[in-house]
Amino acid sequence: MEARVQDPVDHLILLIDHTLYREVKSIFETCMYLEPTVLYGRVKTLLQENYGNPILIANLYLEKLRQWPRILESDGKSIREFLVNLIKCRSVMSDQSFTNELNTFSFLQSVCIKLPIRTQRKWLETAHILSFRIYRSVAFCYFLSFIRKESELANNPSYSPGAL
Repeated sequence: MEARVQDPVDHLILLIDHTLYREVKSIFETCMYLEPTVLYGRVKTLLQENYGNPILIANLYLEKLRQWPRILESDGKSIREFLVNLIKCRSVMSDQSFTNELNTFSFLQSVCIKLPIRTQRKWLETAHILSFRIYRSVAFCYFLSFIRKESELANNPSYSPGAL
């Protein structure tokens, strides 16, 4: 981002535009009295100090998934959003070598209950069959693959429940 833009004000605008969380935006407010040339550097430093910790970032993704609202039956859009956040979480966790947390029974259970009841049952059947096939606990990658398939089915323009 910094290489593409030269003006400090433009740096700041891009940084604000790419910041999604409300608590992060409050960091900007604490520095608004500074000149634009100083402001960008100060905000960047504060963000790095407060949100640059890989463990903190990983925990934020995990918490976001744990707090995810229950997905309603036949809500293709919500299941797609859920899938995207599962993929983001896996990406962050694999980059930071925190994949063991994703594979725990408690985490898989906490995300499974976000699914509609019928989809939960399908997952439990799938997990049961998989556990006998692989002779161990079912890993997050299997859950992710299952949700990907469910999202494709729920969002199929020809055969999804909303299209029929």
